[in-house]
Amino acid sequence: PSSPNEAKALSNNPADNNYPSKAHRRSYARRTAVERSNSRVKDPASIDVAKGWCRLTGLTPTALFLACALVVRNLAVSDAFIARALDEQRRKDAGLAPRKRKRRRHGLSYLAGLKVSTLTCR
Repeated sequence: PSSPNEAKALSNNPADNNYPSKAHRRSYARRTAVERSNSRVKDPASIDVAKGWCRLTGLTPTALFLACALVVRNLAVSDAFIARALDEQRRKDAGLAPRKRKRRRHGLSYLAGLKVSTLTCR
């Protein structure tokens, strides 16, 4: 590399690459989905698999119970997907635009209670 910018572009360090490849984004999306599924299984509000979550002892009964819990979780995800697909089809048949997902995360100005128009950049 003849310049520092070329050296940075050829670097294998992910922090140096601002725009990851499509394969990287797809792989990261899979990882995010797995983490989301694991967190839903561990969530105390739904299927709590914390210590003492079942009274069964031994590897086989506990593994079977956990497998059943994962099946229940997968069925819930599948039911939500089917319901969303049916709603999208119903909206399409009615000539409506697809439903937009609500943004869950907001910027710091929202959290601080400030309006975006009142902020000035210098």
